[in-house]
Amino acid sequence: MTNSGGAITQIGVTAAHDEHDQGWARILWTWRAPAVLFAVGLLLASVGLLWSWLVAPTAHPGWFVQNDLIKSSENAWWQGRTGGLTHLYSGNGALLEGLPGYQLWLVAVVLLGQHVGMPIPGEASSSHVVFGAVHPVGSIWYLVVPLALGAAFAALFPFDALVRRIGIRGAPRIVTLSVLTVLIGWSAAFWGHPEYAVASGFLAGALLSAGSGQWRRAGWLLGFGIACQPVVLLTVPLLLLLARRDWLRTFVRACVPPLVVVFLPLVGDPGDTLRAIFVATEDPRYGHHTPLLAVVPHPHLLAVSAGWPRTSALLVALGLAIPLARWVRSRVDLQALVWATAAVLALRAVSEALFFPYYLTPFLVVALSIAFGHRWARALGAVFWAAGLIVLVSSHVLGLWAYWSVLVAGEAGLLALTLPLPRADDRPGHPRTVPTTGVLTRASTDDPNHATPPRLGTPPPEAVSR
Repeated sequence: MTNSGGAITQIGVTAAHDEHDQGWARILWTWRAPAVLFAVGLLLASVGLLWSWLVAPTAHPGWFVQNDLIKSSENAWWQGRTGGLTHLYSGNGALLEGLPGYQLWLVAVVLLGQHVGMPIPGEASSSHVVFGAVHPVGSIWYLVVPLALGAAFAALFPFDALVRRIGIRGAPRIVTLSVLTVLIGWSAAFWGHPEYAVASGFLAGALLSAGSGQWRRAGWLLGFGIACQPVVLLTVPLLLLLARRDWLRTFVRACVPPLVVVFLPLVGDPGDTLRAIFVATEDPRYGHHTPLLAVVPHPHLLAVSAGWPRTSALLVALGLAIPLARWVRSRVDLQALVWATAAVLALRAVSEALFFPYYLTPFLVVALSIAFGHRWARALGAVFWAAGLIVLVSSHVLGLWAYWSVLVAGEAGLLALTLPLPRADDRPGHPRTVPTTGVLTRASTDDPNHATPPRLGTPPPEAVSR
């Protein structure tokens, strides 16, 4: 009896260990794809950017000035040396617009580099000639570039969790992450705006939490996304309507991170801080002009304010949130929630008087994250459509109305290509369904004693087997 009991106990322990090992194996396999793409994307983007900065000042000076990561890093250096965190928006050296969540990260990185003795280009430092260009040895760029871009490529991990929850597995999942890696590199390395990818990563985490009914976590992640890039504000009305009874607590949590990051600048210099956040002027000599340029305020010759069109985009997002929230509840589908989020993010591009191509980043990464939830032909069509849209909006051959029309048609076409197909139980002849209170789950009106349904976003069996 003892031997038998011991054998049974040993078998149980062995089975437990086997299950534990298999669990770790699944975790390692799950994280392998985004980890590899993170490393490859970060390496190629960092090496390419640093290499370009070696030769760009002499070979391609226009592109060198165009990359905004240089300006943001110099701004962070200036703030660390003079104004400090209470004067992020003050003085001639301050170039920051919007909320300073990501800029605070850059200030910390630059201060760390200065602490260990890394010079900023322009300061007295040893230099050497590399392929005919003078570049400071051991400058602070070698610290800023990998850390700044690393924060951007880290968005791959929440997006990977999101596409897996939707049910995109195998080759479609790898292709999706590869497409997102290219988009992040385009925005963060080429244009020098990693904050758009960082904010999109926080938004992906918020959508994943909302799909599981974890509104506390969704509120915090939403707030961090807003603190990095205010375009995330467009998604707030939709998520608050879906939160139902939890909407107030979700809203309060979403407000905390933006208020925290802007607290010190508001105390130190409230006038310049409020002006930079709410007026948000741009130089009309840069960017692509749209027809809205004629109706927005012009404080002076070299400044154009975003004005009422940007405010109207938020109001339109509030109006769209009502039918979109009703549609998402009726489907109880995480893919539908992601698509609805992309739809409200599309309002940013069509409401700008001065448009820069990297403004499309949040819309593109959210929309394309669900593209491969469809058949290959439709998914590849969405990818090539997005590539064509990027090429057109990055060119300088279109006039005011033609450029704006391309933006509207391009976003509408991508939304049409990624629109989730009707679910089987939404078709005629199937019982009507409504969601339960507080959590995005499906409940049958015909059977009040139904079993607890799966969470929003749990992939159907046919999706898992792809």
